[in-house]
Amino acid sequence: MQQRLLAHEMAISVRGASGLIQAGYTKGTNHSIGVVICHPHPNHQGTMFNKVITTATKAAIENQLNTLRFNYRGVGASEGVYGDVVGETHDAVAAGQWLLNERPCQHLWLVGFSFGAAIAYHAQSQLPTCGVILICPSVEKMAFKSIPSAPLHVIQAEEDELVSTKAVSSWCEQQPEVDYHILRGASHFFHGKLPELKDMLMKIIGNSLEKPLDISRPHRK
Repeated sequence: MQQRLLAHEMAISVRGASGLIQAGYTKGTNHSIGVVICHPHPNHQGTMFNKVITTATKAAIENQLNTLRFNYRGVGASEGVYGDVVGETHDAVAAGQWLLNERPCQHLWLVGFSFGAAIAYHAQSQLPTCGVILICPSVEKMAFKSIPSAPLHVIQAEEDELVSTKAVSSWCEQQPEVDYHILRGASHFFHGKLPELKDMLMKIIGNSLEKPLDISRPHRK
């Protein structure tokens, strides 16, 4: 797997609870909205350079949004060790806070693929989130029990060999409101279907930019 940033992407480090987090940042012309993108499971070779993550990054960049993808603790140049979901959620929140504080953005989209979908889902309540996109969420293996606090969008590969499409469809039916998409003929890693995935992501984000923002605010204890 090529571990290379995109043409206009900047290598940065974000301060997290376990040390510095390796990340790639792209500045958008829409300064008020940022996108944080969460990669697959770190114990199964998941990194921010995964092809699906790169595709999601391109979709966000082409929508002219401030875009940040990052490696969880212990992955690539990120410091620390695997945090058993809780730690990775803290990393996602730190990435979101960086966009809010350093750019500064006012609102965030959270995008996650597979394991990363759970991380994005868990992080939404801790950030001012205007939308969450879950790509092939592992609803049978990960916890998705809380009620979504932001508009929820799900993209599922029709022929997913790792995540049950039936389970994802059933989970979506139980949610109070969800924008559900199936990408026909796609496998879990969207081999041969990445351009279609990119188009789907661009439409979801692009269509939302034309509507009034529905922002979730972080829950306070």
